[in-house]
Amino acid sequence: MADRHPHLVERLVLVDSHLDRYTYDPASASCMMAGYSEEEFLAEGWEHVLDLAGPHWAATMRLAGRHALHRSAVDMRDDTRPLMRETLLGLRIPRTVLYAAANGPLPGETELAAGGVRIVPVPDCGHNIMIDNVGGFAEAVAAALAR
Repeated sequence: MADRHPHLVERLVLVDSHLDRYTYDPASASCMMAGYSEEEFLAEGWEHVLDLAGPHWAATMRLAGRHALHRSAVDMRDDTRPLMRETLLGLRIPRTVLYAAANGPLPGETELAAGGVRIVPVPDCGHNIMIDNVGGFAEAVAAALAR
């Protein structure tokens, strides 16, 4: 939306976003979901992935719409054209990327920072930043959206 309708977006915050080409990992929930057709996922895949995801990730999966969950996994697998990183670098609004500090440096962090993107590692969290560290997430988003 920020790229297609820049007049509607004043600032952008991305949270643990998929910026680069898809890396296939058969053990990841996203790969499992994207391996099903939408009909198969809704009929049987949802329960299968939910069972394999473990209690913490399953709790977050239950909060999302099943259609949206599957479509997001497929979109991630198929990559965006251009890649999200390229689109992000082309925007001329304040941009911030939040990521879990425990994952180590964000790949391509130097290029993003040189392109004007603010990179913020959020401590004490994993992929579910806004659930794992509610306070750290809220502070990082508030700082990113401050004028």
